[in-house]
Amino acid sequence: MKIYASRHRRWEIRFPLLAWWLASLLASAPLRADEPAAPLLAQLQQAAQQNLTDWLTAQRWQAEGVELQPKLPDGAAHLPPCQQPVSLSRSNPTAPPWGRQSFLLRCPDSPGWQSRGEVTVRLMLKVWVAARTLEKGQALQAADLQPQLVELSTLRRSFSPVSDSLLGYLAPRRIRMGELLSRERLDPPLAVHKGDVVMITAQQDGFSASTQGVAEADGHLGEVIPVRNSSSGKRIKARVSGPQQVESLF
Repeated sequence: MKIYASRHRRWEIRFPLLAWWLASLLASAPLRADEPAAPLLAQLQQAAQQNLTDWLTAQRWQAEGVELQPKLPDGAAHLPPCQQPVSLSRSNPTAPPWGRQSFLLRCPDSPGWQSRGEVTVRLMLKVWVAARTLEKGQALQAADLQPQLVELSTLRRSFSPVSDSLLGYLAPRRIRMGELLSRERLDPPLAVHKGDVVMITAQQDGFSASTQGVAEADGHLGEVIPVRNSSSGKRIKARVSGPQQVESLF
């Protein structure tokens, strides 16, 4: 594992994902053991780290670095010790686990107490940007894609990590070099291109038959396009059901 401090005082950490949980604790703000609220700060930090780890595992993202900065209100230093485990819950559990994360802390003693805390999570990730200017309708190729390391909380628009394949996606408009790319702001790849040899499937009354044809228009999944039956020469309408696959419409 290697840890580097950048000139912006952010940590860039390179490590396997399985070792990340422990390694990232080194990258966060140090907690002084003599501070009255140190156990609560540590619990806040661990909760935020676990949320982030769960998210990255589910998304199959490879983090390049992380920084965690837990914070409690000034009055937290005067809270009485809790005899039972303090529970933590995110104020907005559906929000992405980076940026400013707000938590509610509850002590279930009688009498108990509750307080609020927050953790600033800075996540470094490689995302796709346009390697050159892309024209409207252009299908993305490998030469059009460039990875860029960013801190996610600074982004104000959708993005795609480099683990997402964008090959074949279409530019819905002119895209400038260096602009962030994301699947949400690109048109999906064509499943069928004009001139493709496609397999036509026809189903009716429990019976099915297949034959070859030629697509006479481009088509995305679910679109209806004209197809010419190679055997009969008949032109039919068919719905795109997959790559080089269409279903005849009766």
